[in-house]
Amino acid sequence: MLVFEVRSVIAESLTSMNHTKLYVLATFLLLLASNEVTAQISGMWPNSQFDMPMTDFSMSLKGNVKTWTITKDDGESRTMTYDKTGKQLSDSFTGTQQSYIPPDFQLIKWKNEYEKAYPQNSITDTNLVFNEKQQLIERKGPNGYEEKNVFNASGQIRMHRRTSSSTETRAWNSLHHKEPTYTYTNYHGELLFYRYNGKGSLTEVEYFDSDPFLNVKLVYIYNDKNQLIETNRHDNYNIYGHYKTDNYLSEILATEVDTSFSIESVYEHYWKQGSPSVNKWKFNELGQKVEYTAYGYKKGLSFKAEWEYDEKGSVLKETHWNVYKNQISRIFDFDKHGNVIREQSVGYEGVKDVIWEVKIEYW
Repeated sequence: MLVFEVRSVIAESLTSMNHTKLYVLATFLLLLASNEVTAQISGMWPNSQFDMPMTDFSMSLKGNVKTWTITKDDGESRTMTYDKTGKQLSDSFTGTQQSYIPPDFQLIKWKNEYEKAYPQNSITDTNLVFNEKQQLIERKGPNGYEEKNVFNASGQIRMHRRTSSSTETRAWNSLHHKEPTYTYTNYHGELLFYRYNGKGSLTEVEYFDSDPFLNVKLVYIYNDKNQLIETNRHDNYNIYGHYKTDNYLSEILATEVDTSFSIESVYEHYWKQGSPSVNKWKFNELGQKVEYTAYGYKKGLSFKAEWEYDEKGSVLKETHWNVYKNQISRIFDFDKHGNVIREQSVGYEGVKDVIWEVKIEYW
């Protein structure tokens, strides 16, 4: 169940990501293509949605990293060490790990989990059913729990549905009842669709929860080179109010739902209230991202990021703009491997303050 906010505020406009949360967490590691050994980092500083919105919210280090140390402006630091294969050997971090995962990342994280192939004969639970690729297609459990997954021929998840129920006891909040408490059955369901183009790229995600205020639809748009150039995000602000009934999903899940399902066949113009938030990317002649812009639900520009590269095509700098003041707000510097090594905030007078720095030793 998506138990987190699905709407974020940036200044006066609404966009699809909570950028303030990312800054407060002292973050930014970009996912850049690399054939080198990659050391994995997850849990404390999330990576950038601006570079790749279809990440599962894990972070990567590029190159054959030996030690990685980040130090924040308040003196807090973290050091990780790796062997030559990229396997983590140690981690000095002992605080509370980052637990907030934005909804858009969570949907991709679930996609990766659903598509996981289990080793043959490694699971003996008779309540689990697998396809020929050893992907889970059915699971049953107590309290009416039932999960079903549908995949395409390439092993990509197309539909996920899950239902469960639980008995709960609550106290009456008024007088004149024969008993002080009452018992009822709470039903919960989830319905999730992933859709693709002919090249296997994700073109749409629709998530429906028993709580309609958690519903979200993500649309991915590509150019003729199959590069992602735009995303559209719909959520409960785009759903007509009279469609937000408590039992809507129970009624849908009581039918034989398949991958051809359309919410508009049940509720006409379901996502048509207002306009979605929009994210856009621009590329250079080498196919590298050079600009990201975010537009709020009121269609106004609310955020912009830019990338600079050297003559060899290696990323040098990432710049964030305060679009309301037309001033630079953040600068991120990278090393020759494409790993981010410094974040600086920029004040209105152009004064730069280092928020955190990273020192990396390579094998």
